[in-house]
Amino acid sequence: MKSKTGPEQRRHARERAALHARVFIPDGTAFDCIIQDWSESGARLRVPLGFQAREVDVIAPHSDKRIAARIVWRNAHSIGVAFRFGGADGSAASLEQTLSI
Repeated sequence: MKSKTGPEQRRHARERAALHARVFIPDGTAFDCIIQDWSESGARLRVPLGFQAREVDVIAPHSDKRIAARIVWRNAHSIGVAFRFGGADGSAASLEQTLSI
């Protein structure tokens, strides 16, 4: 059986982007990043070389709302994050609504 690769594995369609943002690691340190693509459930972020963390909070420009996320993959300059939404009904609001993109 051949394993799936590419977009077929994703639950939500990705939207391309080039948005400056900030990521915060648990110790409070902040790094500039670029949201390269995003969906309702996650994003690909361009981060500094050697960025190391397991959990981050993401803040998009012109927003004071943080979205908690866990890192699900990484390479030298990018990380893939899965958003952790904690709404009262347990639903995942879209990134557009949450970060006012």
